[in-house]
Amino acid sequence: MKKDNSFPFGSVSCPPTVEEVVSAYLDRRNFFLALADRYGSPLYVIEEKTLLARAREFNEAFRANLPNMQAFFPVKANSHPKVLETMIKAGLGLEVSSGLELELAVAAGARSILFNGPAKSRDELRLALEHRERVIVIVDSENELTRLGPLAEEQETEIRIGVRLALATQGLWRKFGVPIPELTRFIELARHYRRLSLIGLHFHTSWNMKPAAQVETIRQLGKALRGLGPESKRSFEFIDIGGGFWPHRGEWAPASPPTYSVHGADASSGHPALLPRSEGPFHTTEAASSIEEFARQISDVLGDEVFPYVQCRIFAEPGRWICGDAAHILLTVLDRKGDEIAITDGGTNIVGWDQFEYEYFPLINLTRPELLERPFLVLGSLCTPHDLWGRSYFGRDIQCGDLLMIPMQGAYTYSMRQHFIKPLPATIFVFAEAEGEGESKTEKVIVA
Repeated sequence: MKKDNSFPFGSVSCPPTVEEVVSAYLDRRNFFLALADRYGSPLYVIEEKTLLARAREFNEAFRANLPNMQAFFPVKANSHPKVLETMIKAGLGLEVSSGLELELAVAAGARSILFNGPAKSRDELRLALEHRERVIVIVDSENELTRLGPLAEEQETEIRIGVRLALATQGLWRKFGVPIPELTRFIELARHYRRLSLIGLHFHTSWNMKPAAQVETIRQLGKALRGLGPESKRSFEFIDIGGGFWPHRGEWAPASPPTYSVHGADASSGHPALLPRSEGPFHTTEAASSIEEFARQISDVLGDEVFPYVQCRIFAEPGRWICGDAAHILLTVLDRKGDEIAITDGGTNIVGWDQFEYEYFPLINLTRPELLERPFLVLGSLCTPHDLWGRSYFGRDIQCGDLLMIPMQGAYTYSMRQHFIKPLPATIFVFAEAEGEGESKTEKVIVA
C-alpha cells in the first residue's frame, strides 16, 4: 500500500480545531480509502506512528521536570495486543486492573506492571504472586491487604506492594482506596506481613482538563507525609499520580441539542437530539491544559510539598492522552432514508456503548470530501434506536456506498467493544516503519 504522509499534528503547541483535524485526515483520504478497498468495512485502524509520538511527547514533557518519571499505560484504555507491545517498545510499563489484563500484559512482554483495581480475587492475587518479579500490587483496602499477606506467606513468596489512597468522601468514587487519614494505620498493618514490602503510594483524580485536582491532591498527600515516621518515609520508592490527563485538543461535545421522542414518548424522556439546527456550530470545545503545563504544575507542587519529606520516583498512567488519537473507525453507508438519515454497515457495538449520544467526534465523508459540516443523522446497523454515530458530517453530500471515517477512536473503544447483534470489525495495525526504498516505499499493515 502506498505510503501516506506523516500525521500533521503529531506534536503541537496549540490544540487543533475540529476543522484542522478534519483537514489533516482529508489530506490522507487516499490511504484510508485504499485500506477499506483492500480489507472492507467496517474497519478499526490503529496507527503505531501516533502511539509512539504521543508516548514520546508525554515522556519528554514530564522528564524535563522529573527526570526519573516512569509512565505506565492503562490496559483498559486500549487492550489490543499490538498497542500494548507498542507501549512497551516506547519504554512504558503497563497498568492492569484485573487478572485478565495481567495475563494480557504478561503475554505482551511487559517487565514492569502495576496491578491496580478494587476487590481483587484470590485467583488474581495468586496470579500476581506468580509474576512477582514484574508486578507491584496496588492494594485497594485493608481487607485486601489481609487476604494478600497470608496468601504470600502460604506460597512463601515475597512481593512489592503500594497502597491506593481514597480521595472521595462522597459519591461512587468512594469504592476506591484507603482514606488518607487512615494511611498510618495501613502502614502499621502492612508491617505485620513480612513477605509484603510496602514501597509506594497511588492516587487517581479521574479525568482532568486542568492540573488543579492533581495539584490539590499532592498538597493533601504532602501534609500526610509530614506526619509519618522516618522509617515509613524512607520505605517509599514511588508515588503514582495516576492518569486522567485530557488530550490537548480539549473536550468536544454536541452543541446544545434539543430532545426528541421515540414511539410518541414525551420529550422529557431524555432521548438525545435527532438533528442539530441546520447551521453550525455543531459542537462545543472546552479547552484543556497542554501536557507541558500538567508536568510543570505537578512537578512544582511535588518539589514544594512531597520531596522535602520523601525522595522517590514519580509514576504516571497516561491512557486516553496517548492512545486516543491513534485509532479510527471506517464505515460504509448502506442505506439512506430521505434527506436526514444514513445507516452504516457498522454499529456502535464497535465501541461498546452509546457514547455518541453524549460525545462529539467529526464524521468525515472520505468519498465526497469537503471541509464543510452539514447536519445529518448517521446511524449504525444495530436493531436499536440508540445506535448513533453522529448528527452531522463533513462532506459535500452523503450517499449509499460512501466511506465515512470517525477519527481519534483509540481510547475506551476497542477495550469496550461487544458482540452485540452484529460481528466485530477487523482491526488493521499500521506500522510506523515503511517497507521498501525511495519511491517504492509502502505502508506496512497487518490484520491484527
